[in-house]
Amino acid sequence: MLVAAAQLPLPASQPRRRDPPHPPKALAAILRSRVIACLRAQDAETARQAAHAAVRGGVSVIEIVMSTPGVLEVVEDLRRSYPSLTFGVGRWHYFIRFLASLSSVIL
Repeated sequence: MLVAAAQLPLPASQPRRRDPPHPPKALAAILRSRVIACLRAQDAETARQAAHAAVRGGVSVIEIVMSTPGVLEVVEDLRRSYPSLTFGVGRWHYFIRFLASLSSVIL
């Protein structure tokens, strides 16, 4: 099929400039906070009390280690109590590696 050159769309003179992507909400909170409480407890109630104490102390990002019994229920309760804060569940050694990878950004 032959198409006349006049019928072809002209390429844009300059590629559209895209703004850099925003970091995920949790990462942005971590970078803003610069302090992250990583809690491990023997039971859910102790974890809950420690997390509430951390929040009262000004911590806005909290990770509760997965080996803490009842961890998911504790995080669910914390998210209801403090919807604007950031809570996570994980394994502290992965968390430490993550922070080390961000050291040039954080420091």
